[in-house]
Amino acid sequence: MALLAPYNDSMKLGSGFNSFTQELCLDGAVTREDTGKLTDDAPEVEQLPVQISQQVTYKTSIIDKVSDVFDTLNINAAFTIKFGKGNVEGGADFLNVSKIKNADLTFMVSCKVINQITMDQTLTRFSPIQGLKPADFPRVYGDSFISGFQEGGEFTAIISVRAKDRSQANTMKADTSVSFTLEKPAKEESGTGGDVDLSIHKIKRDILTENETTISVAWTGGGQHLKNPEDDWTFDTMRAVALKFPDAVAKCPMKTNAVLTKYTSLKSFHTLSVQFNPLSYENARVYTAALRDAFLDYQNIAKSLSVLALDVNAGTHKLIARGDKVEKNFAKETLKASNPNLLQNFLNETQAESMEKTVNDKSNAPPEETAKEIEEPVPVSVPPPEEGGGVGDPDEPTSTSSDVTPEEDGSAAILAAEDPPKAVNPLVIDKPYPPTIYGLESARMQCRFMMNRIISEVDKVANYPEIATDETRPLPYMSPFLFNLLLPTACPQVSQPIV
Repeated sequence: MALLAPYNDSMKLGSGFNSFTQELCLDGAVTREDTGKLTDDAPEVEQLPVQISQQVTYKTSIIDKVSDVFDTLNINAAFTIKFGKGNVEGGADFLNVSKIKNADLTFMVSCKVINQITMDQTLTRFSPIQGLKPADFPRVYGDSFISGFQEGGEFTAIISVRAKDRSQANTMKADTSVSFTLEKPAKEESGTGGDVDLSIHKIKRDILTENETTISVAWTGGGQHLKNPEDDWTFDTMRAVALKFPDAVAKCPMKTNAVLTKYTSLKSFHTLSVQFNPLSYENARVYTAALRDAFLDYQNIAKSLSVLALDVNAGTHKLIARGDKVEKNFAKETLKASNPNLLQNFLNETQAESMEKTVNDKSNAPPEETAKEIEEPVPVSVPPPEEGGGVGDPDEPTSTSSDVTPEEDGSAAILAAEDPPKAVNPLVIDKPYPPTIYGLESARMQCRFMMNRIISEVDKVANYPEIATDETRPLPYMSPFLFNLLLPTACPQVSQPIV
């Protein structure tokens, strides 16, 4: 399977590249065998014929997560976390993450077209740097180099709809799903086809005008005349543009992706650089995707807190404490959810309780049969409860960390210079935030701490990919779903009548 990375203007053939973070590395990492010089441009190719064989991928779907959009755009999770953007071209980010997360329904229409792939097969000579330390190789060279470019075009359009009347959210969601996916009836087959078409058109128009709608469109290649400048972007317009997009790309293609090749596929790399060992990130994708989901959740929470603070400061909303009471051992259970070792103790404890119930149910059975059917439960090691919960104002939420050290939970090892850094203890908030403006500012600060921890974890995975497969490594952040349970809520401020 070929490795691809979204194209940007700074890419050149032979440049080093980190496929995990999608960052450019050393220029001229690989050169041509005949000249040994840097390759700035792609080799000349013949002019494309009038009739072009294309590879087209068209998709219309309902998306549930923002990460589905990033996957469609081929944006890695590490790039999204480190740079907080949904594109690599350097332009404005066309995605509104908070709108997609808060929407009741989000549609995506995408069309990818590949006209041709230009490869430089003469890039075979690896250029080592004398005196470079093996530990610096991933930072300087990355894990691959740019060996070609993919030409064609990409069109992506997203419609996010949120019902203004929250009581009608489910009805609106059902109507939108039907109207946006129903095929247009043929008038020849049904005499009422025109009436049905008008009815569907009215439903679509009402959905876009009577609800909170966010439309995002971006394309590469295809030229400027995809639609009439006077027409608005609607679902029908997006679908019509996507259907004719391959013909437009055939006339006006652009570079869309860079083709990456691993250093290990070069014979010269094994000959000239025996001491270097490029990193492999195949097993880090799943872990980094989980980090991205948590990062986007905290990013959305931080934006919501900022908007809420403005509303409270303007006097349009007032804060109220959450009606749900937090459990007494909330911090302890949250630590279990962040630390795999403590979570395993929780699972063992649950299994032990189930086993004890089985023993009680079969207490009337003969001793011989009971001994055969029931095994001795696994010993459970439960960490001692925390005392005090924190220091400072008892009304303010405090953060706590796990007291279980690597030596105690069995994950300690003899650390060498090449071993990955130890995991930081999970940051856990143990009390609800007070319904005040100070409580909101405290929550925003903790969101920033959580996102910084996630960014730091991605940097560690970039240098030590084996971290992603360590089943004993605790998460450095608190679950955003549990964090959201501690935030105050708001209601509109009722204005007092003037007497």
